[in-house]
Amino acid sequence: MFSLIQSLPGFKLYLITRSYSPITIHNYLTSLVIFANFLNNPPVNQITQADILNFFEYLRYNHRSESTIQVYWKIIRSYFNWASDEFHLQRPDNIPMPQPAPAPVYPFSVEEIHKLTKACKTLRDKAIILLLLDTGLRVSESARLTIKDVDLETGTIHVRPWRTGKKSRPRIVKLGNSSRRALWTYIASRNLDNNNAPLIATRDEKPLDRYAIGNIIERIAKRAGVLNCHPHRFRHTFAIFYLRNGGDIFTLQELLGHASLDMVRLYLRLSSTDLEQTHRRASPVDNLRL
Repeated sequence: MFSLIQSLPGFKLYLITRSYSPITIHNYLTSLVIFANFLNNPPVNQITQADILNFFEYLRYNHRSESTIQVYWKIIRSYFNWASDEFHLQRPDNIPMPQPAPAPVYPFSVEEIHKLTKACKTLRDKAIILLLLDTGLRVSESARLTIKDVDLETGTIHVRPWRTGKKSRPRIVKLGNSSRRALWTYIASRNLDNNNAPLIATRDEKPLDRYAIGNIIERIAKRAGVLNCHPHRFRHTFAIFYLRNGGDIFTLQELLGHASLDMVRLYLRLSSTDLEQTHRRASPVDNLRL
C-alpha cells in the first residue's frame, strides 16, 4: 500500500482532471504533506479517524484558528474522496466539519469611501474602487472580466463561471451611473480595438491578477489613511449598503453569487444592527427630549 506522500502524485492528477486551479492544487498538496509528516507518513489504509482528530488538536495547540482547521478538514475530505475509490478504502474521515465563529465584518464608513475615491491617482484606480464597491464582485472575478463582459449602456456585467463554478457562479450584476462613467472614462482612455482585452489591465494591456489588484488597493488605502482595507471589504460594504438601502436578501444572494443564504443572513443582521444604532443617535423624539 502506498504511503500518504507516495499517493500524492495520483491525487494531484485527480485534482488536475477536476479543473482545480494550480494555486489550489499547491495548497492541497502542501497541507497534505504537513498532515503526513504529523502522522510519520503512514500507509494510506492505516490512517484512522483518531489520527485526523489528533491532527486537528495539534493544529489548535499550535494556535491555528478554527477557520484554518476547517480548510484542512475540507482538504482531507477531498483526499479521501479520491483515495477511497482509488484504493478501495473504508473512509476514516467521517468527522463533522469544524465550525469557526463568523469573522467580524466591518464595512467601510461613508467617510472612508470618500477618502478612498479622493486618493485615486489614476483612472484605473477609480475604476477599480467603484467597480468593487458598486457590484460586490470578488476581486478574482473582477480580475477575469474582459471588455465584452461589460455593457455600459445597460449597466450590466456578465460574470462568467470559473472552472467548476463553485466559487464563481455565473450571474449578471449591475452598475450605477457613477461607476459606469468611471469605467467608460478608463476604457476610452486606452484606445482599445479588442473587446477581449481585460477590463482592468497594466499599462501595456496585460491582465492584472487578484494579487496585483490587491496591491493597488493597498496603495490607495495608504494614501487615503484608511486602515484594514482589503478587496473583500468592498464586497462586505456593498452587501450591507444594499440591504440598508432597501434591497432584499434573495436578490443580494443572486448578486453576490452565494450558494446559500447563510452569509447573506449575517449581512442582514449587521445592517439591522446598524440601522438600530443610527436611529438611536438620530431619533427626532429622543433628540428633542419630548
